[in-house]
Amino acid sequence: MDKHLRDAYPAVQNSVLSSNSAYGSMAVQGMALAIRMQERWPEIHLNETHPKVLYHALTRQKYAPFRKTMVAWLKTQFSPSFDVEIKNDHEWDALISAWATWRGLTGQWKTDLMDGVDDLIRPAGLATYYWP
Repeated sequence: MDKHLRDAYPAVQNSVLSSNSAYGSMAVQGMALAIRMQERWPEIHLNETHPKVLYHALTRQKYAPFRKTMVAWLKTQFSPSFDVEIKNDHEWDALISAWATWRGLTGQWKTDLMDGVDDLIRPAGLATYYWP
């Protein structure tokens, strides 16, 4: 049906986002994974991140398609340092997200963007959104 609507109304075709599209899948699949993880490990700590915005907030640099300078910067945030090959955006996003979660869980980042937000639907239970 989404394809039909996009074909029938080309002037507004970008308004029709399939849940399996690149944009829709992040929300649907991410929530599905969070729900499944919560079912399997009820004590899991779920933390939301937005890797590209987080990178910009910390460096004032615009996130661009995968760059070695971003990898080098991220590696400087760890002490002790580590040597791991990060080959693509997905791996970089996963590492910065894990790092942000660790910063929040260890009390290094005190801001939780979810604090005081009571009108959210939380199908996977409580989650945090640690921010520097």
